[in-house]
Amino acid sequence: MLQNLKEADITYKARGSEFEFIKIVFLDEKENCSMKIQEVVFGDFKMFEVPKKDFMELVASLDNCKMAFPSFSNGKAGNQYQLEIQSGENAMNYKWYGDSPGEQWKDIIGFASKLVELKNKFL
Repeated sequence: MLQNLKEADITYKARGSEFEFIKIVFLDEKENCSMKIQEVVFGDFKMFEVPKKDFMELVASLDNCKMAFPSFSNGKAGNQYQLEIQSGENAMNYKWYGDSPGEQWKDIIGFASKLVELKNKFL
């Protein structure tokens, strides 16, 4: 899959007692990609260049990702999370409230954790 990757846009948001805003944009014509981070609500954005190798390792972690129908959640109290992944016209969007939607979403929750780890590597 990675050989055909021309462009990608990954955005992760956590809102509530936790806060994260991470956006990574990859373009094939570059040998790296850019990461935009906001550390606090209404704070300034920081920009970093991420080596292509680090980005490809992150994306490769989705290769064996298995997703099942999420368990039911009601209400919006507590932490809210959103992960959007886009490559050209193809896109995925995951949202969850509070804890993860169960064991069946462990792969996508793990991917979001790796994205936060990558961000922390640059701060």
